[in-house]
Amino acid sequence: IGEIHSKESNISVYNIHLQVVSRWKRSDSDRMITVSLGNLNTERMLIRGQTLEILTLDDHTNIQESVSKIATQRENSWKTIDENWKYFSSIPRDTDEEKLAVEKISKAYKMWREIYVELDGLIAKLKVNQDLEIQKKLLLDYRNAVSRMVPISNEFSKLMNEQKNRTVKFSTEMVNNSIAASDRSVIITISVFLVFTLVGLIFTIFSINLIMNSLEKVKNGVSGFFSFINNETNKSSVIEISSNDEFSHMAQIINQNIQRTES
Repeated sequence: IGEIHSKESNISVYNIHLQVVSRWKRSDSDRMITVSLGNLNTERMLIRGQTLEILTLDDHTNIQESVSKIATQRENSWKTIDENWKYFSSIPRDTDEEKLAVEKISKAYKMWREIYVELDGLIAKLKVNQDLEIQKKLLLDYRNAVSRMVPISNEFSKLMNEQKNRTVKFSTEMVNNSIAASDRSVIITISVFLVFTLVGLIFTIFSINLIMNSLEKVKNGVSGFFSFINNETNKSSVIEISSNDEFSHMAQIINQNIQRTES
C-alpha cells in the first residue's frame, strides 16, 4: 500500500496484514528482513475455523464429502502457512531480546503444528471412513484433540501479536528517527544558506561602499581640476586612491594632467 524512504532505510507496507519489509543500506550488501506475521495469523484463524466446522457436522450421517471439502481448503492454508513461516524463521536476529522472542514463537509454532498433525490425521480417517460407529469414535477423539488445540493456538496467537507490536514499534521508531535526521539536515542546510547569504550581503555592502568612496574621490578631484583650469582656485589637489582598480587608473590619469597643467 506504500513505501517510506529515508536516507538510511526503506520501509514497504504491503497489505492489511502486518507484512513489513525493511531494507538496511550497508556498504557491502543489502539485508532483507521480512515479517509475515499477519498472513500467518490469518491462516491460523482459517485453519481453526475449518477445524471447528467439522464439529458442527451431524455424526449420525455420512460426513465424508463435507470433510473432504474442508481437507482441500486446509491444504491451501497449510501451503500459505509454510511459506510465511519459512520467511519469518529465516530472518537474522541481532539482539538477545529478538532471539529470545523468536525462540518462544518457534516453540509455540512447533506445538501448534504437532497438535494439528494429530487433527489432520483424524480428518484423513474421517474422509475415507464409511462406518458410522467408527465415525462417532473418530469424532470423539477429534473433539478431545480440539480441546487441547485451542489453548495452544491461543498462546501461539498471543506471541505473534507481541512480535507484531514489537515490529510496529521498531518501524515507528525507525521512521521517527529518519524524520528527525531529515529535519536536522533541513536545519543545517538553511543555516548554511543563511550564513552564506549574510557573508554575501556584507561583502556586497563593503564593495558598494568602496566603489562609492572611490567615485566620490574621483568626482571631487575632477571638480577641483576644472576649478583650477577656470582660475577659480590657485591649486588643484591630486586624487588619492590606494586601491588597484579602474578608479585608481582614472585617478592616475587625472593626476598626471593636473601636474602637467600646473607646470
